[in-house]
Amino acid sequence: MSDGIEPGGYILKKCSLSNHDGSKTVSIGDMINTIEIEEDISKVCIQGFITITDAVNIIDNFPIIGEEILTLEVEDFYEEVVTYQFHVYAIDTLATNNTGTMQVYVLRIYSKDFIKSESVEISLAYRGKISESVKSIYDEHFISNKVIEIEETLGEQTFVVPNLTPIETILMMASKSFSDVYKSSNFVFFERKDKYFFGTHEKLFEDGQDTERKYFYSSVNSDIEDRAEQMNKIQAFSLNKRMNLLEEMRSGAAISRVIKLDLATKSYENLDYKHYERVKDYKHTDSITKDYHSEAFNQDFFGEDNITNDYLVFQDSTRQDQQSYQDIVSQRLSTSYYLNSIAMYIKIYGANNINVGDLIRFELQDLSSANDYTKNHATLSGLYMVSTIKSVYDGTRWDMTIGLLKDSLKGEGAE
Repeated sequence: MSDGIEPGGYILKKCSLSNHDGSKTVSIGDMINTIEIEEDISKVCIQGFITITDAVNIIDNFPIIGEEILTLEVEDFYEEVVTYQFHVYAIDTLATNNTGTMQVYVLRIYSKDFIKSESVEISLAYRGKISESVKSIYDEHFISNKVIEIEETLGEQTFVVPNLTPIETILMMASKSFSDVYKSSNFVFFERKDKYFFGTHEKLFEDGQDTERKYFYSSVNSDIEDRAEQMNKIQAFSLNKRMNLLEEMRSGAAISRVIKLDLATKSYENLDYKHYERVKDYKHTDSITKDYHSEAFNQDFFGEDNITNDYLVFQDSTRQDQQSYQDIVSQRLSTSYYLNSIAMYIKIYGANNINVGDLIRFELQDLSSANDYTKNHATLSGLYMVSTIKSVYDGTRWDMTIGLLKDSLKGEGAE
């Protein structure tokens, strides 16, 4: 850790703009008021904005015309340095002072790969494993130097891509991917600071089980002298979502039906899916989880007579190169719903060692134990997956607001 950077501090080691061919570069670090960077699993690529006070009219003299690459290097409390490269795609919220000698404006920035992807349409047929097709698309169309981690998919398929961007194509393939290792087949695709990831949320759960990242929140106001421990103290938290029965019922997460139509034999088959009967087939944030509902409630509200969500799946029994969509649709929709069923936000000091897709251990004081400050909340404490990170750098302080997801409440006996 750094002796020169306090918890919540940072060093902006580099902030520069380069034109399209790299022939011209200008440092703008001393012009910056604030920087905001957002990472989000659901938005695929990293994006953000910076607010600039411009007294030398760099906006016209450089000029900034939507072709520029913004390079940021940020050092954190642990002396870890991360380099970002963004494409500047918009200028807005422009204002001037009374004499017209100074401008304040916002530069909107996006991952270079996203801008590149928006300039390309794919109209090709891909044959083979989806995971291999994803690797081919990434190698051809993504221009960053990041690696991509790809979880292997099962089955040989033929895809005809109907004029989609590379990112849209990979997202489409994610929705049709099948895993025989992680039964949810809930594939996601997103960018982190260090890499891209294409795989199931269950793999993220399994990979993160041994995490040593631990953050704690207590209602007790105590001064923490240890600087490293201050980095693990949650400044604020809000539980945005814990349960919504109506959403659960309307989404078909608990029970649904796939109607499999065989085009060759002109026949159909009803396949009913009950999540509460399959829940133990999946990896979860915690090793032991609580049931979503009682057995009696499941029988009364989530039985075969309560199915309101039907999904049509077309099959051709004479073909061998097709996907088992009947084993994907309900599982993916249900596990995706429950993955977002428990959500909270925490605010901590900024650090470069946290990425979306990571698991962290959240320790919350037991709200019913007013005098026992060492006892953790029985169900809400435990492992959470990081779904969003919003970093705000204001010149002297770096705060991170982190979105956390949990697919079920922790059961008795879980760590």
